[in-house]
Order: sequence, then structure tokens, then C-alpha cells
Amino acid sequence: MAEPSIVVDKHSEHIAKQCPQCKFGIEEGQVIVLCPICKSPHHETCWYDSGGCGKLGCRGIASERPSDVQSTLARARAGGAGAGATEEDEGTAKRRSITNTVITVIAIAAIAWLLWYAIR
Repeated sequence: MAEPSIVVDKHSEHIAKQCPQCKFGIEEGQVIVLCPICKSPHHETCWYDSGGCGKLGCRGIASERPSDVQSTLARARAGGAGAGATEEDEGTAKRRSITNTVITVIAIAAIAWLLWYAIR
């Protein structure tokens, strides 16, 4: 039996927690699966693509992937639980991902410059 999928709403306790697989934050409108062992939230696709929990030391294993892994999100978009998730939410998530990548690159460059300046 597949682990239950959850559509994250704006009041969820899982918002801003980090998926142990992809290291990106959990955001409103995304579909997640909680590891049955350690209860860590994973993006639904991360959970099934990796075969289970990504938390170091946890032995949570994904059951067989449901035939439609995005069925929960589709139901939410049709007006079910967690309604309000839209195509725009996915675009916003992609923009945030790009923004986070740019910020990380800038931070690494700044650290490299500081190290270079300190040893010269």
C-alpha cells in the first residue's frame, strides 16, 4: 500500500522544511509524503524516485509507486483538499529555485574572495 500523499496548504507545519532528497524547501501547494519511520517530509516525486527516505540513517522504504503519482495534486487543483494550488505555484517554485541557486553562487564567490584576500 502506498504511503499517503499530502497537499501542503498555507497553514501546514511542513512549510519551509527541507526535503532530505533534493534539499529544496516544502512549499504551499506541493504534494509531499511523510516517511513512515522518521516522519520527514519529502516531495512526492523525490520519495518515489529515490525509493524512500533520504534522511541519513533512516531505513524508510517507499512502497510501489502509485500509477499516477501526481493524482493528489490533480485532485487538489480540481477543488479537493488543498485547493488553490495553481500552475502559477509551479512557476513560482521554479523562480525560487533559480533565485536560491543564484544566491548560493554569489555566497560561494564571496567566500572564495574572502579566503583569497585573507591568504594573500
